[in-house]
Amino acid sequence: MKAFMGGNNDKSSSSKSAASTEQTKTKSLSDRLPANSREKRGYTRAEIAKHNKEDDVWIIVDGKVYDVTDYVPEHAGGDAILNHAGGDSTVGFKGPQHPASVWDVLALYHIGHVVDEAN
Repeated sequence: MKAFMGGNNDKSSSSKSAASTEQTKTKSLSDRLPANSREKRGYTRAEIAKHNKEDDVWIIVDGKVYDVTDYVPEHAGGDAILNHAGGDSTVGFKGPQHPASVWDVLALYHIGHVVDEAN
């Protein structure tokens, strides 16, 4: 088997590494995302507002909360995604710049819903 794979371990390791790198490049966005294992729950606007930095971005769209931190570098509109970081992005999100498929991508980042401060 060793001879079939190309000889010594160094070549084999190098080949495996190159294959792994190529696979990573060709994976779809949803394949690269970690599984969203966080339990979906309610968040107050005050909690959501704390997530307003480029390396920690939560947004609200139609009363649902999304942690889009990992998506920021992928966003085709650049830093525009940060305009309402920590707040309600519903109006901007529903603009004509987004294709219908954006809802499928957004669903990958859903972590909960907005609750009243009193709850």
